[in-house]
Amino acid sequence: CDDDGIPNGVEMEGPTRDNDLDGIPDFMDNDSDNDGLPDADEGDIAEAPVISAGQQFSIDENSPSGTALGSPLVMDPDSTTIFANWTILSGNTGNAFAIDSVSGVLTVNEPAAIDFEMVRVFQLSISVGDGFMTSIAQLITVNVNDLHDTNSPPTDLSINKSTFDPSITAAEVVGVFTTTDGDDTEFVYELIDNDGGENNDMFVLTGDKLHLKDNRGLSGLTTFSIRVRSTDPSGQTVEKVFAILKSGYEQANIAIPSTFSPNGDGINDTWVAGDLRFFNDVRVEIFDRSGVPLFQTIDPEQGWDGRAHGGAILDGPFFYIIHIIDQHVTRKGILISLK
Repeated sequence: CDDDGIPNGVEMEGPTRDNDLDGIPDFMDNDSDNDGLPDADEGDIAEAPVISAGQQFSIDENSPSGTALGSPLVMDPDSTTIFANWTILSGNTGNAFAIDSVSGVLTVNEPAAIDFEMVRVFQLSISVGDGFMTSIAQLITVNVNDLHDTNSPPTDLSINKSTFDPSITAAEVVGVFTTTDGDDTEFVYELIDNDGGENNDMFVLTGDKLHLKDNRGLSGLTTFSIRVRSTDPSGQTVEKVFAILKSGYEQANIAIPSTFSPNGDGINDTWVAGDLRFFNDVRVEIFDRSGVPLFQTIDPEQGWDGRAHGGAILDGPFFYIIHIIDQHVTRKGILISLK
């Protein structure tokens, strides 16, 4: 204490004092009470280590297991402290990283979890002990480097069902598309008006689902050609032409009205059997009571307005004959005009 270069313990107690009787004079003994703790640290053992704040590491995405990022910096007032029990407490999404409990070296544990497209920044909460106390948890930032992975294009496009009933409504699904792609699971589907897309305007896509816009105007058509494109998140595409087929319609389901009222009020003014549009080859004939032909059509959606060839509205009853040629079926009946 007097700056004479002689340790205080020697000046006050003498050079031969040996408190723990280990044969080493106290002024030369780093552990003069032989309790296993350095004399310099005797008053500081209650101080926990401190992990430096704001530390950042970086790692390339998909780095192999065992790749080392480094060790977090830690300080402890006890100069001879040996750190242990390094632990990742939270933030380790997908178990991406591991930390050596003794050295504190941070390494890659699960390469698949280190994907820039999934997680760009990890915030790892880490702690460490000094044999007596554990540090307060500290956040360590790990930034994932984007390697701009090479994305493979989709290789195929398919539909689970390509045949629909002619009475299908716009709300019903014709079929669902699936894209074959080794990298992606989300795709954008669209109808493309190139070769093979001649009937695109009759359909609409909602996500991966194909719908028929309207079941009218299909008589005589059995096969519809559409061209579909699927685009993956990286903008790569696959296109394919599909033949969508209209199935046959059961004649037992035909509904044929027996009356109509051609009075010009806009309600039931024409006679038409709506279900006929679901067939492909139809002929409709209407006769008066004496057998004179009054109306004939091969368009199943064309109705009769109850008028004679001269334009006058006629009194009934009338007779109809419906030929469903593609089903080899003929239906006959009486039609009443209510003026």
